[in-house]
Amino acid sequence: MPVEPPKTKRRANATRESLMFAAEALIAKQGIENTSIRDIVQAAGQRNESALHYHFKTRAGLIEALHETRSLEIQEARAQAMQQLLERQPEPGLRELCALMVEPPFRLLQTNPGIRRYIRAFGHTLALTNRSALAQVTLRGGGGASGEQLGKRLKSRLSHLDRAAYRRRMESAVRLCAVSMAHLASQDKTPDSAPNEAFISDLIDALQGLLAAPESAATQALSARTANAETKP
Repeated sequence: MPVEPPKTKRRANATRESLMFAAEALIAKQGIENTSIRDIVQAAGQRNESALHYHFKTRAGLIEALHETRSLEIQEARAQAMQQLLERQPEPGLRELCALMVEPPFRLLQTNPGIRRYIRAFGHTLALTNRSALAQVTLRGGGGASGEQLGKRLKSRLSHLDRAAYRRRMESAVRLCAVSMAHLASQDKTPDSAPNEAFISDLIDALQGLLAAPESAATQALSARTANAETKP
């Protein structure tokens, strides 16, 4: 296969980015259901829809590429935050681990208008999905290497939860983080305001409580009943 000339590759990358970020801005403003391929192409300054089809095949392909791009940015921020934390505290506690779930995207939201726009566009979809939010995060890379490391450290701190209970708690934690970030991204006031800093600190407290709480006998019984019903033919 011939190597693409650098200039051609730069032009192709610029076109891809213009389409992705045009879609991101439109969806943040008017919702995905009101954003058509034609809208995206026009906002990106392209002549016709063939540009989108060439680079992404479909609108869904474009959105998936956008998820991958923004997820990588968040993963890199989390990896850096984790490295800094482990240098200060080789065995971080549960609250510090919970902070790694929310502070990296929150700091990006404060400083990166693109991330803020992305979270405004898609944060609520993860919180409201009818499928497993945890599974969707996993499909998008699970937070990358830093996400895997965070998951292992969380499991070690939550030994009172069995595997099924841990997944249920993390499912709730992912949805709580998603809806909270979407709330912050949708506000008109500056993301670095004191109330938002307090909101994030309170969110970390809530995550710590959610994950650390023991499972009640009632929940264990209901979960066992649900699992038995799902295994019946």
